[in-house]
Amino acid sequence: MSEIDIYFKFMVAVLKADGKVDKEEKDFIVNSANALGLTEDFIEDLEHHMVNGEVDLPSLYQEIKANSDASFTINLLRDSYALAKADGAIDDKELDILKGMMRTFSNYSDSLFDELIDWCEESLFIKQMGSNLIAQAMEEK
Repeated sequence: MSEIDIYFKFMVAVLKADGKVDKEEKDFIVNSANALGLTEDFIEDLEHHMVNGEVDLPSLYQEIKANSDASFTINLLRDSYALAKADGAIDDKELDILKGMMRTFSNYSDSLFDELIDWCEESLFIKQMGSNLIAQAMEEK
């Protein structure tokens, strides 16, 4: 399975974790696929999977562990956290998906997971600050 497939399957798992498919979360995934320049067919399949698909989490966790490096994994964690927060609230079931991925790594601990989630939160805050600064710089006078 390619990193793109792993990435979007994991994002769909987070999207579906709380039992509802929010527009903000769906848009987040579709916008990510568009930003990567993925084909229209891929995006259509992805949208179908968001509504009708099932994700085999144990297999997906093993794919992540076996086929991902630290850079991919931290980006996946940060992006999936951002997705979970896209509708304004992070459900415990969404966090459980993130935690399940991290538990596959041998040095997992709850305190390390909490630190990673704190990092995700700070990362989103810094990204928003940067976006605000760029918007301010680009603002017409």
